[in-house]
Amino acid sequence: MEYFGVFAFIMVLAVGFPLQSQVQKLRREVRKNKNNNRRINMTRLFEELKGKKCIIKQEGDYSTPIECKVCDVDDDWVKIIYADKKKGETTKLLRIDNIRSIDEIENINI
Repeated sequence: MEYFGVFAFIMVLAVGFPLQSQVQKLRREVRKNKNNNRRINMTRLFEELKGKKCIIKQEGDYSTPIECKVCDVDDDWVKIIYADKKKGETTKLLRIDNIRSIDEIENINI
């Protein structure tokens, strides 16, 4: 009877550890797919705003909203043009993951 308990314990250890690593892999894949779906949705939204004037707010505590025109959109990046006080008109690339919100506006001076 003692041998059956030891054998069952060894089987649980032998089967349990590989399953645990497979569960962790699946969790990572699900997290990756959620982020990828969010990025795809954001890309679709930015495609609609291509050529329009917007106010973009980035992630971060001290980031200021940017009044800009959306020029081009990629899967990961957004190309914008905005008016800079020192340099004049400036082109900038923003990562879609770092954008918190975007508001379309009608009249800005660029």
